[in-house]
Amino acid sequence: MTPIQQAAFWADTIGYREFVEQRGVTAAQSNACLADNTVIDKINKSLATADTKYHISGTPTFILNGDVMADINTWEGVEKALKAAGA
Repeated sequence: MTPIQQAAFWADTIGYREFVEQRGVTAAQSNACLADNTVIDKINKSLATADTKYHISGTPTFILNGDVMADINTWEGVEKALKAAGA
């Protein structure tokens, strides 16, 4: 399967098209997005970075200042880390 075919497959599988259409994105717009090689390349690069640089194995995973926040999986934990970092 090509990257564009994979994007279309996953969009259909997880209900992406319906999700964005409920928010005002037309079918033509979502189809154009899923057929855009530039967009698909950006998504694939982002996924590769998540895997190779951050070793993300699941969700939720939060990154603060370039570091994975280990064992933080709630908003309360994120908020505490942000405050500790000076935010």
